[in-house]
Amino acid sequence: ARTSATTVVVRARGMAAGGIQPHMVVRVDGVVTDSVEVRATTPTDYRLAVPALKPGSKVDLVHTNDGAVNGVDRNLYVQYLSDRQTTVLPTSPGAVVDRGSNQRAFDGLDILPGQGDLFSNGALRLNWPAPAAAEANLARRLAASRLPLGSM
Repeated sequence: ARTSATTVVVRARGMAAGGIQPHMVVRVDGVVTDSVEVRATTPTDYRLAVPALKPGSKVDLVHTNDGAVNGVDRNLYVQYLSDRQTTVLPTSPGAVVDRGSNQRAFDGLDILPGQGDLFSNGALRLNWPAPAAAEANLARRLAASRLPLGSM
């Protein structure tokens, strides 16, 4: 099992309002690990520090500074997250957007199905899955455990 710090790549873009770019914070298991101003207007990879992600880790991408200036809305758009072994989409099973500022982004009261378009303050909340290779390996082991002894 991995235990050291690593990075996660978040492919995202933003829409500025009033000359201010969207701000994205990453949290893992409730702890802020990194943040970035999303300046790109086309999908761009942002590398953010995180602890080693394991299956079941709670990963939150938080849009912290929604606003509108002169009819232009500041938004954050997330395409995916990846730790090189596993890629997670905002629409993955169990993903939700919890709308609200500060702690309300984590209270579970104003929930939408997972999506990459964050039009208001809030958190895209994900459960980190097992790597595909690990899942395949586990399936092989489970299948092998059902074979009669000595048949392998």
